[in-house]
Amino acid sequence: MNLIKYNPYINYATSIWTPEKKDELMALHKDGLSFSDIAKKMNVSKNSIAGICHRLGLKNPHKAPKHIS
Repeated sequence: MNLIKYNPYINYATSIWTPEKKDELMALHKDGLSFSDIAKKMNVSKNSIAGICHRLGLKNPHKAPKHIS
C-alpha cells in the first residue's frame, strides 16, 4: 500500500526515504509512537525522523505543548 506519490524530482537511489519507508513511518506515527521510538525501530536518527515528519506535516504525538505566558 503506497500512500506517497512518486516524485520525479527526488533521487530515490540516494535517499533513504523511499515511498515504502515513508509508508512505514506514517504507520508507526499513526500507531502513536514518539519520534524517538520510530527512529529506533527504523534504525535512523531522531533528527532524521523529525525532519521527514516536518516535511510530511506530521507532529510529534509525545511533544509537550509550549506554554505561552
